[in-house]
Amino acid sequence: MLSEVKTGSLTLSGFSLAGLCTSVYVKELDLLLDVGSFLPELLRGRRLFLSHGHPDHCGALVSWLGGRRLLGMPCVDLHCPPDLAPHLLALLQAAERAQGFDFDYRLLVLHPGVDADLGKDLVVSPLPLQHKLQTFGYLFTRRVQKLKQQWHGLSGDEIQRRKSAGEDLFREEHRPLLAYLPDTLPEGLDALPDAVFAASTLMVECTFLDDRKPMEAVKKGAHIHLDDLIPRLEARFRGDDVVLFHISRLYRPEEVQQILARRLPAALAAQVQVL
Repeated sequence: MLSEVKTGSLTLSGFSLAGLCTSVYVKELDLLLDVGSFLPELLRGRRLFLSHGHPDHCGALVSWLGGRRLLGMPCVDLHCPPDLAPHLLALLQAAERAQGFDFDYRLLVLHPGVDADLGKDLVVSPLPLQHKLQTFGYLFTRRVQKLKQQWHGLSGDEIQRRKSAGEDLFREEHRPLLAYLPDTLPEGLDALPDAVFAASTLMVECTFLDDRKPMEAVKKGAHIHLDDLIPRLEARFRGDDVVLFHISRLYRPEEVQQILARRLPAALAAQVQVL
């Protein structure tokens, strides 16, 4: 069953359970984040961003592409980290040979420190994290043209005239919309730029919530514990909403909110939702 979370201007639809599946569709950006399970409701998106090679994040790729082909959906861009790309290509080519037809996709490799223009003034920045495999998070930023302060008194007609004449009237602002931070050690968060924590919506893995899993085992699995996340959010988050996902199967759905209500500081609790 899909969950839906509304955060400011974005609608997040999907499902996430640690070790089983993470797939999240962002309606307003028309993109999918990971595809860990085949859910017909998530056969959407012009772009798919894969974080790493674990099956709960990319294991349903073949079924997902097959479903899109069955429905006559257009070519999709598959974005992924460099280490994952050759394995994905081999997997998809083997699946195409096995079934006797081709999928309709473009495989686009992203690299740390190199932003990619997605069109319509949307930019994605790959975010290297610290997990067992090469893992990327993603920051989606909107470029906005703003009139420079010294021209605020001009009429619309005058602005258009000067713009047509080639005058430099505008400055470019980058507005971080969404940060997607899947599997990582907490130290992976520490290395990220401040813009990530200024995103209006911050999606961040929080696999463990209390002492049911020894901290040594949490670290061994290269995941985040709520005890590690809280001080980092309090110190750095400057956006509007935090969405926790990738919760462990140790926790029943009905008790997750109870634990968070008990353990989150009041100011932070008002910003936190769960997918």
